[in-house]
Amino acid sequence: MITGTVKRYFLPYFGKKPINAINDTFVENYWDWRINYWNSVEGLEKIGKAQKSRTTKNKPYKNVLGNVAKVAKAKERGVYLGRKPSIDVEMVKELKAEGMGATAIARELEIDRTNVYRVLRWSHFIGQFGSEVKVYSCF
Repeated sequence: MITGTVKRYFLPYFGKKPINAINDTFVENYWDWRINYWNSVEGLEKIGKAQKSRTTKNKPYKNVLGNVAKVAKAKERGVYLGRKPSIDVEMVKELKAEGMGATAIARELEIDRTNVYRVLRWSHFIGQFGSEVKVYSCF
């Protein structure tokens, strides 16, 4: 199962690139590559084949493949702008500087504590992505 997934989804992009040569930018480009792939002729053909070959009990799989292509097309038209960031990184940093712990910050901002740790751990990289991070809230 894992071998098939790796061959299908990761090897076409990452190939035999050494693990230490894979950085955040390369991973970010992977997601763009995947979305563009599902919009390509080859990707759309695979979606069509998957929709024809799947039984009705596997409809969520068909919906995901179809939605990937729909979202990519909507982004091209400028209709889909994506989910708004849910954490203000600067606010997390300020609260931490004031001496608050991760649990208290999470309660204050109504976010998951794991996301607070993630922001604090990766905040030195945030400058290249903007001042906010997209994460999921548990509340």
